[in-house]
Amino acid sequence: MERYITRLKELLNQFSFSEFKSLLNELDTEILKGNISHFSEEFLYYFEQIMAFVNDQYVVDGKHQTLGNMLMTDALVHKERLTPTLIMSFFLEQKRNLNLGNFCNEMDINHYGNSYRMMIADKHDNDTCSLEINWGFYKAFADDPDKFNFEMMHDILHELTHVYQLTRTEQTDNLFDQLTYYDYQKDSILINSGGDMSNSFFHQALLSEFMADEQAIVYMLSLAKKHPEYFNEDFIQKKREEYQMEKNTPGFDFGSNPRKAFASLLSDIKRMVENYPNTHPMKAALSQIEEIEKKSQPLIAALELQGISEKATDSYFNIYLKSLYQFDGQNIILTGEEEEKGFVS
Repeated sequence: MERYITRLKELLNQFSFSEFKSLLNELDTEILKGNISHFSEEFLYYFEQIMAFVNDQYVVDGKHQTLGNMLMTDALVHKERLTPTLIMSFFLEQKRNLNLGNFCNEMDINHYGNSYRMMIADKHDNDTCSLEINWGFYKAFADDPDKFNFEMMHDILHELTHVYQLTRTEQTDNLFDQLTYYDYQKDSILINSGGDMSNSFFHQALLSEFMADEQAIVYMLSLAKKHPEYFNEDFIQKKREEYQMEKNTPGFDFGSNPRKAFASLLSDIKRMVENYPNTHPMKAALSQIEEIEKKSQPLIAALELQGISEKATDSYFNIYLKSLYQFDGQNIILTGEEEEKGFVS
């Protein structure tokens, strides 16, 4: 890895596009062969510096784009599967977009088959975290570049939302962020007390998982609408229909009323442990969550007064698009409001 860091430093001082492309190709080959899996903070720092070079000749949506934007757009338009280095660039770009430059500064790309998709490894002992991508999982999409690219980008956004959640604080004046902090704390308590993340009903009912999925799919569907050349229309239509079904299906609280789904999960856990001794870890967890719920309720009420909640019938906020939006039963409507609402910093 030191050799690659040295080459990146040299390119920063004297940039050559052809040499940089050659380096990217070499890195991608070695990653896909499994010869390189870990990317340190130092590597990502210099890699990001080059990918963030602004190309004055390349303009999309009225804005000058970076080298990373240009390379990624070229792959999407030409229906080529995104390479590991392009995915790395996308992750770093979105991290900058969320002002998370000081967090999650390491990455691992492994090949573990279908064991998992992607995750944030939270290292509590030294207060850091890293992104772990299981490239082997995505081989199932290898014959469909549009699906491969969409799913990979979606999952990057999903996991990066978890980084956003775990970096929020209780002291912020931003009501949306403060509620995000409390939701993440409640979910973490449940998970750390024995919650089964492999159980789809448990996983779906967590508010932090709803938020991560919602942030990712709204961004991706908005991107596909703005740039129909990126993805196959039939594939995007299926994604739209899946989203519509989750929002419109009566009684499907996971999509239409996530706080109700979470409350149902807590009720189920209470019934499950009520006959166990007081030493059952979930009893202590439920008591902790109850205290956090008391702090959450005024925030939920204040946001609902502005018409903002996770309910499908209300407005919600997308951290990547930096906009409130509404779902009208068929379409996602961005309102463009961010500064007017008091919860957004």
